[in-house]
Amino acid sequence: MKSFIYYLSLFIQLFSARIYACNKDFIVNTSHGKIYLKTAISTIDKTKGLSGVKKINNSHGMFFFYKNTKQLSFWMPNTFINLDIFFIDKNLKIIAIERNLKAHPGRKPVPEIQQTKSYLAKYVMELNTLDPISSKLKVNDKLSYFCSNYFLQTKQGIHLKK
Repeated sequence: MKSFIYYLSLFIQLFSARIYACNKDFIVNTSHGKIYLKTAISTIDKTKGLSGVKKINNSHGMFFFYKNTKQLSFWMPNTFINLDIFFIDKNLKIIAIERNLKAHPGRKPVPEIQQTKSYLAKYVMELNTLDPISSKLKVNDKLSYFCSNYFLQTKQGIHLKK
C-alpha cells in the first residue's frame, strides 16, 4: 500500500509539472508539428547549450529547464548555426522570441557575440532559424508535451529516470 501511495503522489507531481523528459529527449507539440528536443537540465548542459553543434535537423533543437521562473538571457558563443530563441512561461506559452541570432564560431571577441534581451521565463527553447516550424511559431503560441517515460524532480532540478 505504501508503494502505491508513493507512486500515486509521484504521478500527481509529474502530472502537475506539465513537462515530461524522455531519456534526455523531450517532445513538444505545436500547432505546426512536433519538435524533438535535447534537454538542458544540469548547469553544465545549460552553459554548453548548442555550442559546438554544427548541424541541427529540422524539427529538432534544445529545451532548457529551470526550476523557477526567473530573468533569463542567452548568448551565442561558439555556435555554428543561426538560432531562434523562444522564452516560455510555466504554462508552456511562448512569451518572447528572438529570431535569427547569428552564429559565432569561437568565444572571442566577446563584444561581437550576440546576446538576447532578458525575459522573465521558466523555460527556453532553441531552434535552427531555418527550421520551418520555428519560423511559424509566434508569441502567445502554446506548446504541449508528449512523452512515454517520466522524470523525477529533485532539489537540484530534474533527474531523468532510466
